[in-house]
Amino acid sequence: MNSTENKTTEPTKVLIVENDPGDAKLVRTILASSTHRHDIDTKETLKTAIEYLNTNAHDIVLLDMGLPDSDGVETISKFNKNCPDTPIIVLTGLDDEETGVSAMHSGAQDYLVKGQIDTNLLTRAIRYAIERKKTEQKLKEKIDELEMFNKLMVGRELKMIEMKKHIMELEEKLKKKTQTNKQKQTIK
Repeated sequence: MNSTENKTTEPTKVLIVENDPGDAKLVRTILASSTHRHDIDTKETLKTAIEYLNTNAHDIVLLDMGLPDSDGVETISKFNKNCPDTPIIVLTGLDDEETGVSAMHSGAQDYLVKGQIDTNLLTRAIRYAIERKKTEQKLKEKIDELEMFNKLMVGRELKMIEMKKHIMELEEKLKKKTQTNKQKQTIK
């Protein structure tokens, strides 16, 4: 895809959740230099971001883990609890692999260190995060379908077991009745 095609496609709706105006401006500048178009909004707290997303859908959230109303990996968990369908890329000043892994386990699609981001890295991370989230959602839908199918099959199996038990009871009654009839015929 060439840069002309990228500029004509629908813009990616990005919500930056960052309380430091300088960091938010830096991310906006990086995204502005991309060949992909972005519609960018910014919120300074987790609460305002969640409230905003309840009425304004976005393709992705760039989330700082150190906000005035939430800190650390818990920020991701709180966000995911309220906006489970929105992919998250964590943007943080903390270059710590363990925190990055924890962020991913908490539901982030990626973890980027602010001082190490360039246009290509961020643009690619956004595209990949959106696709990973779509794949994750499709996988979840398939798992839900399989669980429902499994419940139906287990339900059918239980009914079959009940029917077999009932048939065996009827066969036993029939057998006893047949034996009783044979005994009555022998007595006559």
